[in-house]
Amino acid sequence: MKWIDHNKLLISEYRKQERHDIKGAIARRVSCEGYIRFMRHYLKHGDWISDFYGQEEEGRTYWRIRA
Repeated sequence: MKWIDHNKLLISEYRKQERHDIKGAIARRVSCEGYIRFMRHYLKHGDWISDFYGQEEEGRTYWRIRA
């Protein structure tokens, strides 16, 4: 939940940057919105579906196949 709250704050910052026409702000905002969607999916279903993890997606997920 802390990661979701942190990314919501980032989204509000990126929206401000969009209004000031800062390059890349739209892409960063959309990326944060998608990451929040992945985190909510995890909380609801228990499956992590993102290739990254962490408060700001700083870690990489290493997938393992279990059969």
